[in-house]
Amino acid sequence: MVFSLELSVSGCKVSPYPLSMGWAGAQHAEDTGESVKHPQGDFSYPFSVQLGADMPCSYEGKKGYVRYCCEAVITRPWKFNETFREPFTVIRHLDCNEFADALNPIADTVDQKVEGLCCCKCSEEGSMTVKIQINKTAFVPGEPLIYEFSVDNRSQNVIKTIDFILRQNATFAGYSDRMLSSGKPHFHTKKASFKLFNEKVEIPVNQYKSFKGAATIPAIPPTGLAGCNIIEIDYNVILFVENSFTPAKFKAPVFIGTIPTTGEYQIPAPPTTDDKALSANDIGLSLQPSAPHGCKYKSRLPKQSYIPVNCIMSVKGPAGQSMKRSSTF
Repeated sequence: MVFSLELSVSGCKVSPYPLSMGWAGAQHAEDTGESVKHPQGDFSYPFSVQLGADMPCSYEGKKGYVRYCCEAVITRPWKFNETFREPFTVIRHLDCNEFADALNPIADTVDQKVEGLCCCKCSEEGSMTVKIQINKTAFVPGEPLIYEFSVDNRSQNVIKTIDFILRQNATFAGYSDRMLSSGKPHFHTKKASFKLFNEKVEIPVNQYKSFKGAATIPAIPPTGLAGCNIIEIDYNVILFVENSFTPAKFKAPVFIGTIPTTGEYQIPAPPTTDDKALSANDIGLSLQPSAPHGCKYKSRLPKQSYIPVNCIMSVKGPAGQSMKRSSTF
């Protein structure tokens, strides 16, 4: 990664080393202990840093984060230092093609009895059937998730709420520093939801309705957050159909990477004998037998060691002061 530091110095001073020496001159002054005077004017110092291949992807969460920044410090004797930080994003690639079930479609049927306020049979208000199908299991940010689902409302209620979301589950691992602590890790999971379906819905009593479309995967970090030993991320798609006190809920894991899948994907018809089964041909895709879905991701937690990553560069100036650089990871 290539950076550039732009420095503006007021006041005319003399530099004991040629400006063409750049950082070499600054490093020489630091090694020999000589004072370095910086001349007046505007200067730019390009430099590069080789990022480690095992660095985790940038992530911002409510309970934790992975952040990267470049820091420049101007140290001035008898004056306050000037510090500048510039954040940048790191993306660690994760190939969706390495996931065995990447192209496997998701299809399922949920039959739900609808009950009233009481749990006895006299309070039953009918039933409903929800069928869903998704084109595949692995996605990358910016890629469309093609879905189709239907609701057969055989209850006594009008269905007005359907939520179809992508759920991010971030698990944080930590250790207590108390004297009587058992030394075992503590886990805390924070959930974030991204809407995939945002339409007004009204399904009357004894009516059937289907919905289909494509939702764009938002800009989110890949599954697992490899390289970070205290944060782990996984994703699910959730379909929630509200009906009285017994809603129907469908949940399936999905895989998020950075390199998209290659090859063709297909959507199967959900397993059913009902004539109202959804047809994938309606959206231009062919049928094939449904395969089991699920992200077979092996958890890395817990681990106790984690080294924060930070890119720091220090410049000592202006006139009459030394200059140096440093980078830590």
